[in-house]
Amino acid sequence: MSANEVRNKAMISPSDQPVDQHRKLALSFGAVLLLFMLAVFSVAGYLFTQLYEKEEDRLASMLAIIFADSVGKVSFSGKYHARLFVEEIQGQIPALAFISVEEKDGKVLAHSEPAHNDTFLRDQQQSELRQQSLAADAVLAVERHLDGQVIKEVVLPYRSGWDRQVMGVVRIGIRMEEVQREKQATIARGISLILLLTVLAMVGILLLSRYFGGAHQALAAQLQGILAHSPLPISIINKSGQLLSCSKEAEQLFDCQAEGQELTEQMAGKLRSEDIRNMLDSNATIFANGKPLQLEREVELQGERRVWQVSKFVIDHDAQQQPRQVCTFVTDITAIKQAEAERLSRLRFLKVMDSVNRAIQEHSDLEQMMGSVLEVVLETFDCDRAFLMYPCQPDASVNSTVVERTKPDYPGAAAQHAAIAPDPQLDRATELLVKTKGPLTFGPGCTYGLPAKVA
Repeated sequence: MSANEVRNKAMISPSDQPVDQHRKLALSFGAVLLLFMLAVFSVAGYLFTQLYEKEEDRLASMLAIIFADSVGKVSFSGKYHARLFVEEIQGQIPALAFISVEEKDGKVLAHSEPAHNDTFLRDQQQSELRQQSLAADAVLAVERHLDGQVIKEVVLPYRSGWDRQVMGVVRIGIRMEEVQREKQATIARGISLILLLTVLAMVGILLLSRYFGGAHQALAAQLQGILAHSPLPISIINKSGQLLSCSKEAEQLFDCQAEGQELTEQMAGKLRSEDIRNMLDSNATIFANGKPLQLEREVELQGERRVWQVSKFVIDHDAQQQPRQVCTFVTDITAIKQAEAERLSRLRFLKVMDSVNRAIQEHSDLEQMMGSVLEVVLETFDCDRAFLMYPCQPDASVNSTVVERTKPDYPGAAAQHAAIAPDPQLDRATELLVKTKGPLTFGPGCTYGLPAKVA
């Protein structure tokens, strides 16, 4: 499909274009807003998760310290009381997956599940965690999967006896399923809120675009209609000379096919290089001063001489208020100029005929009448001599100037009282004059040479 067909297709229903433009603007803005809000939500979610996990660790550590202190006091009374204590605590707090009191060698002193009492830990990760906690004498917390559940395991040393020596570690397992579900629900609510805000923003942008952009869309549609149906060649160029848009008449006149090309490239071969150079000069002038131009140019369009009335004016400015786009209207006034020339020629003819008529009417004497007529001829053609030669026959023995009017510097045969003797060139000229109904021209640049006898 050619560029002309694409542009014509786009201009078939200009009223539908604003709706498409509004939708595209709303969708584009919505996509950008959605990506931005997702990015912000992701960063905020990451920071919140980090802060939340730190707070979880802090609370778990505080809980573990309280349990360790309590276990240390209870275990002083014997392991039986310690076992009762951990079983009771685990029963009262469902969020606790287990509570384990272990000696330094890994033997379970008390466990919330009695089956594990007096056994040794076999899990390598738990053993390493116990050893690290004892070595650092600090609270350690890790998140792990146990029996298909997400557990936050907190380990810290506990002290007992009168001298408060480290006897082992207290291990607490906290179920995190509820916390995970709450995180997922929070994320889902956040995404839902983002989608809702995005949809509302898209609707708002669509309404605002229709409200504020309606005038611009109407102007764009009107411009497209003008360019599609204008009988004049119209072109719009930028400061680089690139064609931005043109009317259908301009497309047909210059065969413009590709928008974005320089206008001079598309006119090459259609106009003379001199005409293109004049066009570039006028474009440079209006881009320099920004003032409208009205020009009348004689151009040669594909070998045919034409007369154009060219109008140029600025239609867009940049941020510095410098001309950015120029519109050009071209009106072919060749027929008008030809009609005007014909009218002026006819007017001159009538004026001369009126002068001849007055010269005839003012005199009754034939010689004076002819002299007055020759004066009109002398003035009309701005010639040096006007005379009446008689008998003006090829076979005449002699010709004489009966009536004559001349400029002072060019006296004629009558002033010199000279007769015109026969001459082959003069005979040929008089023969042509007798046979021809209209006027003839003789002399340099004419078809016939001027006879020497009358030169």
